This record gives sequence, structure tokens and C-alpha cells, in this order.
Amino acid sequence: MPYITVVPALRTVPGVEEFDYAVERDCRLGPGDLVTVPFRKKRLPGLVIKTSASSLVAEKAVDLGCPQPLLKFHPETVELLERISALTFSAKPSILFSWIRHVPKRAKAMKMPDTAEQLKLTRETRTFHPSLDPLAAAIKTARDGTGRTLVLCAWKTEVEKAALKLGCPALHSDLAPGAAWKLVADFASAKNKTLVVTKLGAWLAACSDRVVINEPENDDFKQDELAPRYDARRLVQECARLNPKLAVSEHYLTPRLGQEAPAPEISLEITTENTSRHGHAETDILTDGTLSRLRAAAESGREIVLIHPVHGFRARQVCKDCGWRAVCPSCGYGLSPENGGGLCRHCGKKSPLPRACPSCNGTDFSKSRSGRERLAEQIKAADLGRVQIRSLTQALENDFPQNSCVAVSDLTLLAGAIEDIRRRERLVMNWRKIAARAQTSSSSLLVQGREENLTACRSWLTTRGLAQEWEKELAERKLFGYPPAGRVVKLIVRGSESQAEDLARKIKPDLPPGCVIEGPFSVAFRPHESPRHILHFKAPLEFAEDELIRILNPWRRDAIIDLDPVAFFS
Repeated sequence: MPYITVVPALRTVPGVEEFDYAVERDCRLGPGDLVTVPFRKKRLPGLVIKTSASSLVAEKAVDLGCPQPLLKFHPETVELLERISALTFSAKPSILFSWIRHVPKRAKAMKMPDTAEQLKLTRETRTFHPSLDPLAAAIKTARDGTGRTLVLCAWKTEVEKAALKLGCPALHSDLAPGAAWKLVADFASAKNKTLVVTKLGAWLAACSDRVVINEPENDDFKQDELAPRYDARRLVQECARLNPKLAVSEHYLTPRLGQEAPAPEISLEITTENTSRHGHAETDILTDGTLSRLRAAAESGREIVLIHPVHGFRARQVCKDCGWRAVCPSCGYGLSPENGGGLCRHCGKKSPLPRACPSCNGTDFSKSRSGRERLAEQIKAADLGRVQIRSLTQALENDFPQNSCVAVSDLTLLAGAIEDIRRRERLVMNWRKIAARAQTSSSSLLVQGREENLTACRSWLTTRGLAQEWEKELAERKLFGYPPAGRVVKLIVRGSESQAEDLARKIKPDLPPGCVIEGPFSVAFRPHESPRHILHFKAPLEFAEDELIRILNPWRRDAIIDLDPVAFFS
């Protein structure tokens, strides 16, 4: 009796990944077929990864008879699954579960075309396209293409916008499992020729003839620290390696750090306000000069968009007299005043706030920066009229009204709240994104900040200025061996500092020349949760990735291993 080896779609620990089932002799299942299999008390979708004439667990193998495949993927899908599992140090079933999610009980068998449409390309199969509006350029490329086209966007808002303009379905995490499965099945079986997806559907590049990537920012395609953790663009890269005829086009505004690619010039009217010199009268965020310009814009009938990334009423509850700060009793993160209480923006828990400072009995908690709620009150009192106050995410995801006046409350806030080595990089990219959106909407741009940043930010909008900034940033990373100047693998140890130190000692004897282990570094704000510590495995840039995987693979049960980290100390 022949046997099939199946990877079920469910979360498992590494090492518990493949299961054998018996089938009838005339059964024509092969690698890449998706079938349903009994697993414990459930029936789960599973990917056939190989067939064999015998099995080491023959007497325990369940007889499936001759099941019909739900979908017939190309055999390269099996190679893709195994490669992504190796890159993420995650079990193959966990990877497959993140791709398939759920198959309805009444799902019908569908056949994928035996051969994908082979595109007759007269150019390289991987191309890069700088653009002031990457999404619009990606939509045009997808509309002009032939064959099954997968459009990959970072944000749900852009996915829905692209799908609407292309007149095709959109796949994202908010869809019900059944609806998501139907989109996967229809695209894989070529019933639908175009599909727009977030990173959730990036694996469908294995079923595509063409992939169009809208890349607004370097880190958008990263997942969190829960397995599997991978860059969706890397998954497309692996698909292209397995299928050399896969056409991949990337549309971007700002080239990645270390990437030799041109950046489009951004040219528009920019006014700067030095916050260290100008006084504040009606608000504690906007200077008198900024208010004057916004009033002039409002009087001329222009819409005003104010970008202020600080949430809530205030950033933190901090005593102005003695500097006491309210902290979350659960995780130790600073509390933000919101709706009459304190909200922890790290763990999401709410706590009461004292009416007076427990240290000095002071009642003035205005030392912290005002948030959007307080700023809205001040703008209303200043009689500026209707002003859209947007968060950083809202500013990056949504277009500005035509001929509007766009203002940024503080340039440095565009870097986000995470303190890591990529802070300057994020600042530059977000600033260029906002400036490009202002230019394409024929809007003016007003930005507040410190003098040194205001001087530099204009040059970041030019091709030459950005190249110089990236060269400077790359040189600084090289000093410390951080990507993209060197390889850093992050190992998240779930335990005490001594446990992390013990793991580092175990790994060190296997280190090749030029490689080091640094740390442990404590992960902050976890007093009532299990402690975590970070180790950094550093290697030269030329060090082979497969060799890194070989060295670290024995420790995949002892730590969460991130081969391509975004945040390095959290």
C-alpha cells in the first residue's frame, strides 16, 4: 500500500511536522496537493509533500482511501514551505496554517492549471520602479499585465483602494475564514486572474505569473515576534528563485538603505518653524507663526490637515513640579491620560490616575507633551475652523485633500515611538512619504521642529541629498555591525537573564571566526509577565545565510530566532 506524507495546517512546535497516511494504489496524489486529513478528532487541510511505497509508522497510519485534492498546487510550493520554515525557524505546519488558515467543511475540489501561463518577457523578470505615487504606479502595472497577477500592498487601506480600482477581490486578515479560502482557491485555480493582498497572501506568489509590489516603507511587510516571522518580499524572492519566469516589479518612493537605486525628487512649497525659538500662546504644540499661517490658509478656503502622532490627551501623566510619572501596575510602562483614567499603550490595560502627585502633592501634570485630544481643544479655542488632526498612520495611509495645507507638529515624531537603530531611517522615509503625498495633492507643507532637523529635511527630498543621508547612515551602521552593513540575528530568550547567559555560553563554542554573541539585553515593561532577554548573533555580511541556519537550528527550541529582525532590543 502506498503512503503520502502530509504537513497539516495547524500550529505545532518545531520537530512535530510531518505525518504519514495510507492511500489506495491507484490514488494519484502527489507533492503540492492540498487534501483534508483526520488529525486527532478533527479534519484539517494538509499539504502532501511526498509519496512513498513504505512508512516507518505503517501499522499506525490511517487509511485515507483515495481522497480528491481540494487544490493542486505546483510542487514548488512544497519547496517554498520548507525554505520559509528554515528561514523562520518555525514548524512547517505553523507556516502552512498562516497561509491557509481555514478550509470550509463543504469546500469543493478545484484543480489548479497544470502549467501556469508563461509570459513572454523581453526584459528582466525583476524590475524596480521609483515613483512619487507607488500605489498608482503598481495599479497601472497590474492593469497592463497578463496572466495571473498578485498585487502585494502593506496596508489594508491600500489593498482595498487597489482592489476597487482594479475591479478585483482583496485578501486581508479582516476577512472571514471561508471568504478568505474562496479567494485563495479562485486565484490558485485561475478562476480569478488578479488578486490584491496584504502580507497574509504573499505566499500566493507561488501560484502567480506576475507579482506587483507596492512598497511604501521598508518594515511594513514584517510580522510580529510570533512565529512565523518573515518579510513578505523575501517570500516573493524565494518564489522567483523557484520559478525563474515569475515577473516581479517593485514600486517604491524611497529605496531601501544599502540598495543602489534612484530616488524620485520631491519638490513642493515647504515652510519651516523652529520650535526652539518661537513662542507659544494659544497652544503648547503649535507656534504663533504656525497658527498665523494656518489661519491664513483657512481664511482662503483651504482645508487644513495637522499631523500629530501623540495619542490621547497627553503622551504621559507626568508631574510638572517634581517629574513623578504614573506607570502601569501591570507592565511598568508610562500611563497616558485618556477618558478620565490612565491607559497603558504597551499592554492596553486601564488604571485610575491620582488627582494629586503622590510625591509632592502637585496637581499640574502638564510636563508631558499634549496629545491629539488636547490639541483639538486648543485649536477649537483658537477658532481655526475645521482642522483634520491625523495620527502618523492616518497620514501615511490616506491621501490629503487637493490644494490643502498640511502641517506636521514635530518632525522628530515621524520616526515613531520605537527607540532602535532604525529610528533615523524611519524618520526619513515617513517624511518623504508625507511630502510626496502633499505634492501629488498640490498641497503646501508646513513642518515644525528643531533647527538641525529642519535644515536636513529639505535635502532628504532630493535624489542627491537622500543618497548622502543613506551613505552617512550606512557608515554608522557599519561601525556597530548592524544591517544592512552586517548580519544580526535576534534570539528572544523566554526566561531570566541567567538563562539567556547560559544559552549564549552554549552557542559560543560553535561560533565560526568573525561571529560573536552579544547580550543579553533585557526586554522592558514585563514585570507581571514572563521575563524576556535578547541575544544578538552577529556575523559578517558575506557570511552565508544557510550556514547561519545550520549553526542556530539546534537552538530553535531554546529561543525565538529572528533571522531578519526589525526591532533589535524589544
